[in-house]
Amino acid sequence: MEIVVPTWVEEEYETGEQNEDGSNTIAMRQALRPERRTVDLGPDSLKALQEALQPFAVVSRPSEEPAPKKRGRPAKKAAQTPPSAS
Repeated sequence: MEIVVPTWVEEEYETGEQNEDGSNTIAMRQALRPERRTVDLGPDSLKALQEALQPFAVVSRPSEEPAPKKRGRPAKKAAQTPPSAS
């Protein structure tokens, strides 16, 4: 079974201030990020998970699947050559 778990991570962010050299000031902060995890549950563990999540499931709403991440470099555009006149 696949589940999504909220996890705390450190992320960089721009503070809105500038350094002496004019570059943006970067700082670190804690942020919640969803992490997809796979878990193998037996019947008793599945029932316990369902019971624990029930109060949250009742007030939840459907969400959209995350967009697939693009991998690799973008393809190069083919050179445009005009059709030859015959």
